[in-house]
Amino acid sequence: MATTAIFAEILVIGIWCLTWIALAIASLTDPDLGSEVFLKEHAAVIGVVVLAYAYSAGIVVDRIADSLWRTGIGFLKTLRRLSKAKPVSSNTKKAKSRSAGEKVRTMRNVVRHQSEGLTSFLDYVRSRLRIARSLSFNAPLAGYFAYQWHASTHVDAYKDPLLTVTYVLAGLAVASWYATFQIGRAYDRNLANAYKTTLRYAKPQKDEPDPTGISDQNDET
Repeated sequence: MATTAIFAEILVIGIWCLTWIALAIASLTDPDLGSEVFLKEHAAVIGVVVLAYAYSAGIVVDRIADSLWRTGIGFLKTLRRLSKAKPVSSNTKKAKSRSAGEKVRTMRNVVRHQSEGLTSFLDYVRSRLRIARSLSFNAPLAGYFAYQWHASTHVDAYKDPLLTVTYVLAGLAVASWYATFQIGRAYDRNLANAYKTTLRYAKPQKDEPDPTGISDQNDET
C-alpha cells in the first residue's frame, strides 16, 4: 500500500513536470491543436509513454525540489543566526547541519521501528509535503511557459485562456510555497512529538542515552 502511494505521488509530480515541458515546447513551436487525428489514433501508446516519462520526471523533480528547499531553509536559518549571534566558521556550520540531519534520521528510524500507527501518520504528512514541495517547483515553470506561449502564439483563440492559466499557476505557485513551509514545520513538530511519545513507552537502557537529546527536553512546544 505504501509503495502504491509513493508511486502515485511520484506520478503526480511527473505529470506536473511534463505540463511545463509541454508548455515550453508549445511556446517555441506554437502548435495548432485543431487537428486531433494523430492523438486519437495513437492514444494508447502515447498514454503509456507519458506515464513512463511522468514517473521518471517525478523522481528527478522530487529530488531537485527537496534539495532546493533544504538549501533555502538552511540559508534562511544561517541569516537568522548571523543577525542574532556572532559569526561562526563554515566548518562549524557544516558540523551542525550534519548533526541536525543525523537527529532527524535517528528519530525517523526509532519511530518507524516502534510504532506503526505513528509511522503511518508521519508518512501521510510527508506525502502532503512531497506534493506541495514539488508543486512549488513545477507551478512557477508552468506559469512562465504558459505566459511565453501566450506572448508568442498567433492563434487569437489561445491568448485569453493561456493568460488565465498563467494567473492561476502564479497563484498556485505562491500557495504551494506557503503550504510547503507550513507543512514542513508541522512535520518537524509531529516527528519530534512522535519520537518523544515512542521513547516514553520504550525507554532506552540507562547505558544507552537518547542520541538526539530530545527526550530530555521539556514536552511543551
